[in-house]
Amino acid sequence: MSTLSGFIVVVIVYSAVVALVYFRQEQLMFYPRASIPAIELRYRDHAISFETEDAELHGWFFPSSRRERPTLVYYGGNGEELSGSIADIRALGDYHHVIVNYRGYGRSSGSPGEKALQSDALFILDSLESQGKISLENTFILGRSLGSAIAAHVAANRTTRGLILVSPFDSIEAIASDLYFFLPVRWLIKHPFRTVDYVDRIAVPTLIIKAQTDEVVPLRYTDALIRAWKHELEVVQLEGTSHNYIQTEEYVKTINRFIQRSAIQKSSDNL
Repeated sequence: MSTLSGFIVVVIVYSAVVALVYFRQEQLMFYPRASIPAIELRYRDHAISFETEDAELHGWFFPSSRRERPTLVYYGGNGEELSGSIADIRALGDYHHVIVNYRGYGRSSGSPGEKALQSDALFILDSLESQGKISLENTFILGRSLGSAIAAHVAANRTTRGLILVSPFDSIEAIASDLYFFLPVRWLIKHPFRTVDYVDRIAVPTLIIKAQTDEVVPLRYTDALIRAWKHELEVVQLEGTSHNYIQTEEYVKTINRFIQRSAIQKSSDNL
């Protein structure tokens, strides 16, 4: 094979890889799964749904035993179908819990994408507030991993009580650029999830929780986001934890301390 022929083969193969990554990036980024039927049945009385122009979103609303308690809205990771997470989310405390699957996940229809998930999140909150189920001024947004980018987008566009980010990152674009260093990722990526772009517009108290070791979101991407933060921020690193093993007893205590301090501060502000 001549040098020219070899070069042409390399170009063809590289171009094929670029095209594959571009057209299949949704499959590389999102891992939707069906919900668990037994859990759907168990919590059918708490089911809620929202109809957008191109999707129907399904989830659950669990009211607190006390109406004045805060609301906790949860956004999960890219492979997290939320029926399987209900028990862990509710174990965080006696709050009003809002748990809605992303489009394409569980019983939610449609296809996931950055812009769609962002607009869905805002639509759900606005709908619940208009229905009188929640008050945004007494709502905490909690996002984990991919959900941290959605939570940050919500906090930048709605005034809530506080923001909790678990294993967040500065951007998926940065992670993918390092992982696929041989590809022009910044030109190819359709869902960059640039959390760092929202920090200037997030003024609410924020808690960032880091695992001690994170094999999915390496800590340098979390630390890059922390360095960029502009307003009130608390950072807690949980010892002995990893990306998929973080909901320890200390994790629950950390979140509850943050919410309780914010509630005390709110009471002081109203005096």
